[in-house]
Amino acid sequence: MSGSHLPPGKLNGHSLAEAGDGFLGAVVTVKRISVRQGIEQFIAFRKGKTVAAEGRRPQLSAEHWQNTAYWLGESRPVA
Repeated sequence: MSGSHLPPGKLNGHSLAEAGDGFLGAVVTVKRISVRQGIEQFIAFRKGKTVAAEGRRPQLSAEHWQNTAYWLGESRPVA
């Protein structure tokens, strides 16, 4: 279906070129990393959730973080 035959309202008043530009502006580049690196980054990110602010509970228990690391092959002691 060409741009001139689109049903009204599908582009909310934008031209097909504007819609295409908007789509391309939202596209991101993904860098490949190994599964091992991905796991390490995931575990490191989740480690931060085990620390709570003063008077608050952590978002994630240290034991759960340790179990997840173990399941993913990254056995680490709870710190």
